[in-house]
Parts: sequence; C-alpha cells; structure tokens
Amino acid sequence: MLLAKILIYYKIFLIILNSFLIILFFFLKDLENKNLAGIINWLFLSLLWFGRAFVTKHFPFFGAYESSITILFITGIVLLYFYLKKYIPSFFFYPFLSLVFLIHSSFYSTNIWAMTISEKSII
Repeated sequence: MLLAKILIYYKIFLIILNSFLIILFFFLKDLENKNLAGIINWLFLSLLWFGRAFVTKHFPFFGAYESSITILFITGIVLLYFYLKKYIPSFFFYPFLSLVFLIHSSFYSTNIWAMTISEKSII
C-alpha cells in the first residue's frame, strides 16, 4: 500500500504543478510553449491514472475520486487528438481543467475498494 500513499502525494504534486503552470501562462507569450505545457501536464496526469489502475487492479472509474481522474485522462486524449488534427487551436487550457478536477477529487475518499461481481462484469 506504499504505492497508494505515493499516489496521494503525487496528486498533491500535480495540484501544485497545475497552479504553477497557470501562473506561468500569464508570462509565456508563445502559444506553442503553452500548448507544450498542457501536453506535459496531461502526461503527468496519465502517470497518476496508470498508477491508480496498477494499485487497484482495475481501471479507475468507480467512485468520485477515480471517475474524476478518468474524466481528466479521457478528456486529455480527446483534446490532444483534436489539437493534433488542428480541430482546436490550442491545448493550453488543459491545466486549468485539470486543476479544477484534481481539487474536486480531493474531497472524496482515496480508499481502494474491491470490485463487486457486477462491477467485474463491466470490464
């Protein structure tokens, strides 16, 4: 369960990183650097999502804490796809979205619960 504790501290690190990126955005003038920061932010969040999946032994989408991380992860995939295909002009707003969802997920339990039989049938 050491990894579960590390993931909690890693999430706190992500909240601090997002806050730093948001402050940094006001000083960056080049949109490409802002987009790169958004993509790097998504990569850091992906580590949290995969780490949570490794610890719980299932995809993290059961419960408010896990679903908020999954919503961020999948939203990042979709936005990154749209950005790379030039459907949207920028990816820089992702850290703003990420900060809101990570703070929202902090209000819920990070406990690891075993999946029930009905939940296992979904996967």
